[in-house]
Amino acid sequence: MRNVLSVVTAAGLVAGGVAIGRRLCKRGRPPASPREKAARSSRAEAELRQIINSLPIAVYAYDPDGVLVLAEGALLGQLGVTRDMLARPMTELFTDAADSAQTMRQQLEQAEAGISTVTTVPFRGRWLQARLCPRRDPDRAVAGVLGVAIDVTARVQAEQSLRTSETLFREVFSQAQVGMMIISLDGLVSQVNASFAAMLGYAPEELTGCRISTLCHSDAAYDACRRHWDLRSGQSSGYLTECVYRHRDGSPVCVRITIGRLTEAGRSGTALAIVEDLRRVKQLEVELRHAQKLEAVGMLAAGIAHEINTPIQFIGDNIHFLADAFGQITRVLTAAQRFEPAAGQPVAAKPAEVPEDVDLPWLLDEVPVAAKQSLDGVARVASIVKAMRNFGHPDDSHPTPIDINAAVRDTAVIARNEHKYVADLHLDLGPIPLVLGFPSEFHQVMLNLIVNAAHAVADLATKNECLEGIVGQAEDTRRGSILVRSWADSTSAHISVADDGCGIDPDTRKHIFDPFFTTKEVGRGTGQGLTIVYNVVVEKHHGTIDVDSTPGKGTVFTIHLPLCLQACQEQQARLQAVD
Repeated sequence: MRNVLSVVTAAGLVAGGVAIGRRLCKRGRPPASPREKAARSSRAEAELRQIINSLPIAVYAYDPDGVLVLAEGALLGQLGVTRDMLARPMTELFTDAADSAQTMRQQLEQAEAGISTVTTVPFRGRWLQARLCPRRDPDRAVAGVLGVAIDVTARVQAEQSLRTSETLFREVFSQAQVGMMIISLDGLVSQVNASFAAMLGYAPEELTGCRISTLCHSDAAYDACRRHWDLRSGQSSGYLTECVYRHRDGSPVCVRITIGRLTEAGRSGTALAIVEDLRRVKQLEVELRHAQKLEAVGMLAAGIAHEINTPIQFIGDNIHFLADAFGQITRVLTAAQRFEPAAGQPVAAKPAEVPEDVDLPWLLDEVPVAAKQSLDGVARVASIVKAMRNFGHPDDSHPTPIDINAAVRDTAVIARNEHKYVADLHLDLGPIPLVLGFPSEFHQVMLNLIVNAAHAVADLATKNECLEGIVGQAEDTRRGSILVRSWADSTSAHISVADDGCGIDPDTRKHIFDPFFTTKEVGRGTGQGLTIVYNVVVEKHHGTIDVDSTPGKGTVFTIHLPLCLQACQEQQARLQAVD
């Protein structure tokens, strides 16, 4: 080895150079002889063959005449390829398909022309990746073809499976009857299917690239952004919720959206959303709730009619009395007019005589009383009608402010005939801010709880009567008591309905909110009352229900509704602006 150092003048010009040589052999040892060099080369070649034959590859080389000059590698044995087979032209080895032979022929021609190529072809039930490049002699002329093949069957099968999966996903995505969209964690819509676009009245390409928050209705945009932020920040990997989107014509579209974050490599920044159109479901729910209200009203119709009939009766009696009293007072006035002096005549010395059958002092005392009683009766009927109107008033599609205490009072009026024969209803209503929700549905909740409390008290009274008849010992036959309380703290409004009825045993308590579960006899209960209570409180108003019961002592249902004062005030302001 030689190192050459340039000699540079003061002017910076190269004036010459100095060569320094160094022998590569060890000091004191003469260079290897040709025989030694041949032996070393032979050993190195043997070691290289051993390494190649231990690897799962195939290394081969052909001379310019197409004669095999090298064939090594463990892959040849794995494929069942012998040297006799390799002695034939390479293209004859690919008997799997004519396309493979044609591909290899083209690759060989390119390699012989000095161009390196890479191709993947099927071979004996497997897939091989063959790299071909030209062999060059010392003069850099092409002297044949050198190739390396590896088994890529697993990779090809995985790629085929991936392509099949992607094709299937694209077909499902495009043909699905539910809305689907792919969104980035930044909230941009990258792809939607035709069902979702049609749900909102757009073409798919019109929604691509828009922000998910712009699709939401104004009342639901904040919640959608908050949930998507939790998804983006990693606080959740997905969520299921109901949301309200905005149709192209501005109308609300109620949907159930399921979003899951994609974790596959290359898609970690995206999420898949499945959107179900709930407009028909919501319409059916409204119809069902209306039917349930009619059912409740039907069950209470006789009692309500009785509650209205009682004041109507004494109003009618008082009106008859007032009409009779008016007739008697008219007779007195007529008699008095007979003694009225004519113009310019002196007043008669003898006063007008009151008819003997008219008790004028008594009439003067009783007429105001009858009038007041009639007015009280009218007010009672008006309160019942108002309570029925509030109970039956349909809810809006969006939550509105609820006056909890007013709803309790209205329900107490409607349910009076259910409890007045068995229990006294007491109201202990504290100050509660307005709660955002659905007033008519909350009326239904309170009605179901008060009616259930009345039935529990009646069941305990019936049980005591049975014990009295069997044992001959009278149990406590006092009237029952139902207490409805309301109060609020900084975060929630609380309403409790307590009774001293028969109570609920632990096994029954596990199923009281199950649909169609009832312990009442046929015709007295459908098993839907507490199911409605649970659905309205938990699912519609995002609240909770506690149940505390002791068999034979009574039951307390406590409802906890979250307060959202700012949203409630804003909604109330919007309603007042509309009014």
